[in-house]
Amino acid sequence: MASSDDDRSFPVEEIRAATANGHLPALAERLSRARDFVRLVSLFELTHDVAIPLGILTETVQRTAEALRGTALGRREPAEGDDDKRSVRLLAGEALLARTVPPPLTEVDRAALGAAAAILADGGDLYRAATTFELAGYLPAAAELWGRLGDLDAMESCLTREEERHRRARAAVGALRDVEALLEAGERVAALEVTRRIPAGSGEARLARQIAIDLDGRLLRARSVALLAPNGRIVRLAAAPATCGRDALADIPLRDPGVSRRHVVLALVTGGYTVTDADSRLGTFLGGARLGGPILLAGDAELQLGPSCRLSLRQPAPERVLVRGTSGLDSGVTVLVGAQRLPLDEVIPQAAGLWIEFDPQGVRLGHPPEISVRLGGKLASARIDLLRGDRLEVASRDGAPFTLEVP
Repeated sequence: MASSDDDRSFPVEEIRAATANGHLPALAERLSRARDFVRLVSLFELTHDVAIPLGILTETVQRTAEALRGTALGRREPAEGDDDKRSVRLLAGEALLARTVPPPLTEVDRAALGAAAAILADGGDLYRAATTFELAGYLPAAAELWGRLGDLDAMESCLTREEERHRRARAAVGALRDVEALLEAGERVAALEVTRRIPAGSGEARLARQIAIDLDGRLLRARSVALLAPNGRIVRLAAAPATCGRDALADIPLRDPGVSRRHVVLALVTGGYTVTDADSRLGTFLGGARLGGPILLAGDAELQLGPSCRLSLRQPAPERVLVRGTSGLDSGVTVLVGAQRLPLDEVIPQAAGLWIEFDPQGVRLGHPPEISVRLGGKLASARIDLLRGDRLEVASRDGAPFTLEVP
């Protein structure tokens, strides 16, 4: 080596200090350009005894490798210099390999393995370099080394896997474009299904996962939906049977303190609808009489829930019941309950032609072709899967445009 003086080896404290102040990569590069191989060997031998962050150690090895490639400055190194450089390279590669646990779990791990493979290849250990490149997922580099080693089967295997990876990446890019188009059209459930089919391991897959998390958190899957009408009032539509009560998850949530968390259930039956008290604390009354069990009603009725909450019931069609609050804290509540498509114009007059429908996958807003609905300025599809926070711009041929919002 250039020097064999033992007093030129590193004390551990110096490496710790260089690591703490971020100077370790620059120090290794400077020693490499100075051809101070004794101290370089000592540095990489001592990395096992110092808590060096993997990212800093990777940069240290990379800058060492680059500097060692340039130390000859176009001139042939003496034979002993070649041996010294090879020793440093192998020690540097081994220092990184000792710090990584296969398979690589993060990009930091992959970068460390890639740097280790590159410097091992510079040091002539082509077999370990090829296997490490494979482990890091750098298949073209691994294939090139297998070819140099004469292992054509391993080279062909790497090239085949790399082509398959490119094929999956192209498919993921195409799928992500499909997701974006579906989201623009309001087809959120279909977009969610596509995100789940994108193979893991790519940048597209990570982006798709973030999209899926957002959709899962905002997609309406309840049996009722609240809408902010153009007049600034909140209206609600609910699937039958519908539960009324102070529970925030009730299909028809009420605020009156005299109402139980689960107070009464409205259900549609042939010939009318039934009202059933759900074992409420202060009772449900019809015409002053307390309900003891399910009662069949048709047409208009007025219920009293507890001492102060009154609801009027009207049946605009056999398959629907319109509920309005007439007294108490819930005065002004408007809810349309139904078993099939619920026409929006029964609670929002401007919304003639639009409807709401419920299924296990979500809550959908439907509209005919002659009515355009936009999401974020883009034309939406005929059925829109609603998300919390949606703002829908509606324009028909006959009426003035208006907006609907999902609070």
